[in-house]
Amino acid sequence: MSRSLNKVTLLGHLGADPDMRYTDGGTAIARFSLATSESVQAGEGNWEPRTAWHRVVAFGKHAENCSQYLKKGSQVWLEGKLQTRQWEDSKGVQRWSTEIALRDIIFLKGGNASENSATAPEDAKSTGSPEEDIPF
Repeated sequence: MSRSLNKVTLLGHLGADPDMRYTDGGTAIARFSLATSESVQAGEGNWEPRTAWHRVVAFGKHAENCSQYLKKGSQVWLEGKLQTRQWEDSKGVQRWSTEIALRDIIFLKGGNASENSATAPEDAKSTGSPEEDIPF
């Protein structure tokens, strides 16, 4: 039996407020972009920041909490899985998008999250581990 794992863990800041929508069946879906940054050596002892952008999608209660408590600039720690969607655009061209399907999230500081983290319900901050369990 072969085994596999599809797990993504990110710590970053939202690039914009979450975009909240609902399916025809009433399921909440929130999408947002998350920036992660690292310093890379640019030669001769100089370092420069490098930012990567990630698309994140949340469903159900996670989506509702993200929409309510997160804003542009908010810092979050999240776990999810990579998934690729395929669709046809208005011109009939096939398109693909790889995104992170949210499984767990902890609201940290930044944007309005620093104000909201004190009033956010416990289930909005995390669905599993407390903040002290972040592995870094």
